[in-house]
Amino acid sequence: HAEFAFVTADVARTMAAWLGRRFSVSAHAWDVYAQPPAELARHLEGCAFVTACTQAARQHLDAVLPVPFRERLHLIRHGLDFGSPRVPDGGPSNAGLPLVLGVGRIEEKKGFCYLLDACDLLRERGVTFRCVIAGDGSLLGRLAAMATTLDLGGCVEFTGRLNQEQLAGLYRQAAVFVLPSVVARDGDRDGLPNTVLEAMDAGLPVVTTRAAAASEAIADGESGFLVPPHDTEALADRIESLLRSPQLRRTVGGAARRRVREAFDIDRNVESLIRLFEDSIGAK
Repeated sequence: HAEFAFVTADVARTMAAWLGRRFSVSAHAWDVYAQPPAELARHLEGCAFVTACTQAARQHLDAVLPVPFRERLHLIRHGLDFGSPRVPDGGPSNAGLPLVLGVGRIEEKKGFCYLLDACDLLRERGVTFRCVIAGDGSLLGRLAAMATTLDLGGCVEFTGRLNQEQLAGLYRQAAVFVLPSVVARDGDRDGLPNTVLEAMDAGLPVVTTRAAAASEAIADGESGFLVPPHDTEALADRIESLLRSPQLRRTVGGAARRRVREAFDIDRNVESLIRLFEDSIGAK
């Protein structure tokens, strides 16, 4: 079994041929959206089945792949291990201010430049907060320079890459989780990032965009908020409404936690994958 419909799938096909076995693939985001359909089909040629982690990705694969692939496509969602402890471990300074948290790779599709613009708007409106962006990536230097240009050094902090315990500490401290995803120029986009699910499980209200598949976890206005991509004003409005209303944060955060525990339990979702493996082995 290979994760991602890319070189890993080519390796799985070769290993399967050597061993006289079948192979399967899980597709996610970049591999689904940023590759030409012919290249995507080549990586999947001969596989027993393909799983997609979001309905949006599954529908895209169904639309771009040749007809014979369609009966081999399955939706297997990601999930969280709710049995694992989430231990808070420190965090940034200025703990008295409400924390706006963003977590993810610092790449174009995450849209963190729009979070900085939203922070600039919030400051102009007189909203008091601090913002932490956790993660590493090729655009980190550019994002830090943008924060300097906007004179956001007093309220925005970049942590770089953190481990899960450190992230758990930030989730516990945060008031709002923000991921302003966009479709990148090469077509790449988010699926349903695990950071969104982790924030929801921590009881955080999430503000994200419709560019990703977040609507498969978030009911807008109930278990989180969805805004148009690139819309800094709408992003700032949603963040502000949550920062100004602890009751709204509690209500939406509670609904988010219930939703993620209903639909994104890793044990339950892996059972579906195991059944696909069993069916594939039985059909050999």
